[in-house]
Amino acid sequence: MRRIGVDVGGTNTDAVLVDTDRVVTAVKSRRVKM
Repeated sequence: MRRIGVDVGGTNTDAVLVDTDRVVTAVKSRRVKM
């Protein structure tokens, strides 16, 4: 079973894709003020 987790916070947005018991990919994106 694949699961996606997303954390949207103050400065960073993090996302992770997990397949059963291992991390498939993880990314971190820095927020830019406009």
